[in-house]
Amino acid sequence: MTHTPQQIQHTLSQLQAHIHPTGAQLIAVSKHQPLPALHAAYQAGQRHFGESRLQELQQKHPHMPPDTRWHFIGHLQTNKVKALLPLIHLIHTIDSPRLMQARLSLLNINPTVSTSFKPSYFPYYFIIGEKLKKSL
Repeated sequence: MTHTPQQIQHTLSQLQAHIHPTGAQLIAVSKHQPLPALHAAYQAGQRHFGESRLQELQQKHPHMPPDTRWHFIGHLQTNKVKALLPLIHLIHTIDSPRLMQARLSLLNINPTVSTSFKPSYFPYYFIIGEKLKKSL
């Protein structure tokens, strides 16, 4: 379903009116959304966008303003960490010790990753033994 820029801006205004007083941050999940929809959300004040696919993020990143904050919200493969880190503000799921080690190795010793830009992350732990999900 395609929404007009006005519909996107109206919806975001309503959401932000309820969310911002709580101190929570709204992350607009932009996967599978066209750039005009992201631009409309940006014009409405949205700065945080979530992607779950590196390739889609790489396509959108250069077309958004520099103050856009990108969040990686899906499972991240270890072999994609190096390409992701320069683009991302926050990684929402570090779900394996191997992935954590890859992230730390790149940030601490790899000269191709800027030491002034170190995205934050959320380690993903589970305590109930759900077999379908990965975690540390």
